[in-house]
Amino acid sequence: MTVSNTPAAAEGMLALYHAQILPDSANARRDWDSQEARDDLDALREDLLLNGLLQNLVVRAAPADDIQGVSIERTDAAGTRHVLPLYRLVGGERRWRAIAEAIRDGDWPDDRLIPCRELSADDLGCRLAALAENIQRRNLNPIEKARAFEGLAEAGLTNQQIAERIVATPEHVQQHRRFLQLDDNDQQRMTLSRDDPRHLSVRDARAKLAKKDTSVPEPLDLTPLQRLVAAELVHAAGRANYTYSDIPVASDARLTPEAVALAEAGVASFSAAPSENDSLQAVGGHFTFRLWYNNPAFTLFPWAQSGDAAERDAGLKAEYDAAGGWDGEGYATAWLNGPFDLTPEGQAIRDRIDAAAQAARDRRAEAEAEDATRRARWAAARQRHIELFAQAIDKPVWGEPAQTIQIASDIDRPLPWAVNEVGKVMDANGKAVASFGFYSGCTDQGLVTARMIVAAVNAAGGLATPAAKEPEAEPDDEPEQDIDGNDPDADPDSEEFADDQEAA
Repeated sequence: MTVSNTPAAAEGMLALYHAQILPDSANARRDWDSQEARDDLDALREDLLLNGLLQNLVVRAAPADDIQGVSIERTDAAGTRHVLPLYRLVGGERRWRAIAEAIRDGDWPDDRLIPCRELSADDLGCRLAALAENIQRRNLNPIEKARAFEGLAEAGLTNQQIAERIVATPEHVQQHRRFLQLDDNDQQRMTLSRDDPRHLSVRDARAKLAKKDTSVPEPLDLTPLQRLVAAELVHAAGRANYTYSDIPVASDARLTPEAVALAEAGVASFSAAPSENDSLQAVGGHFTFRLWYNNPAFTLFPWAQSGDAAERDAGLKAEYDAAGGWDGEGYATAWLNGPFDLTPEGQAIRDRIDAAAQAARDRRAEAEAEDATRRARWAAARQRHIELFAQAIDKPVWGEPAQTIQIASDIDRPLPWAVNEVGKVMDANGKAVASFGFYSGCTDQGLVTARMIVAAVNAAGGLATPAAKEPEAEPDDEPEQDIDGNDPDADPDSEEFADDQEAA
């Protein structure tokens, strides 16, 4: 018996039997049994039988400790038995399951080779690739996404890093992770199809979580020292009028007994590595303590969220008096008193933040210079136009054609202009100049007006007027922009709108 690798069709490509491919136990998708999922799988199976596999599966080599007791053997034409290598799916489990059902029913030969792309990546990279593919191909339900995000967070990624890899916002990631705080029944309801009367929408789930956040937490059982440290932490963070506040702490803060106890009580959340937070540059490169807006310590210290600094100071002083007083500089908790030396890793982060900030300032300065140049050019063109317009008032003669061409070019509306059948005027680059139509179309009067203006402007430049252009097709699922290029407001009843408003 020999161990055989299935021949690769090309570099990075494999041709595998279905039995060689194992499902990914960490796949974010869990819904395979609902009617919606079954109908979707049946439709995919029919498409595969009709058109074949149009998109390769994505796999990775299965680690030896992952496949103990699993062995796939085949006998070739010469009678030699081969042990085939096994692979784990990264992307394409729906296609893989559809093929399995076709094999079960005799509609797909079990010895037909399946084209696959082998992914060379570690476990985290594979999980990210699988999550991205699932999101792109068929939307995961909110709980599937939540579990996927939570798994990536447990692997060490921050919300920001997850968001960057799946092209989303950190708020979107955090919102879905919070759905796991719902009870099992509510989580199950979120996996149901939207037309199911038991379905729990994203909006309703957020309302449940908000109500849960405002509920009275269990009383905190803290020692006097832990209470004093907690008071200093919330005082240092200032008024928590945003979702959270970050403050720098010493690198060993999270290892102290008081910090460990407060973290277990839900009062403190310390970073395990220096923070790279470009929205709080003073924090970037430091270990941080994070104070969430619903911190249970707020029930102990009502002054913590006060907008009056004097009231917060008085509240902390009362805690000091109860603990025997504090006359030293700063806080009694040493790891709250900066400035703190940056570790080499933290300094590298700070350098990246500073470089990014400088690059942003340079881009802003360059944009401002370009804008100033453009506005100066427009102002000069407007002045030349005013002079020509004044002459035209005195006598029906416009300036030299070259002047008209130059003015149109200087204001970034180059000639010749054209007009389409819906009354939209466009310059030589296809950019909109003006529109004489409305959402319901263009009247005959508006269309004639547009054509007269376009012909007159082109004639002033000594140019022929191009033939009418066909109106641009508007996609059915995208709203038309208004004249200023702004998108209309999103539907506030949609779940997508709710995702985008998470930070509100």
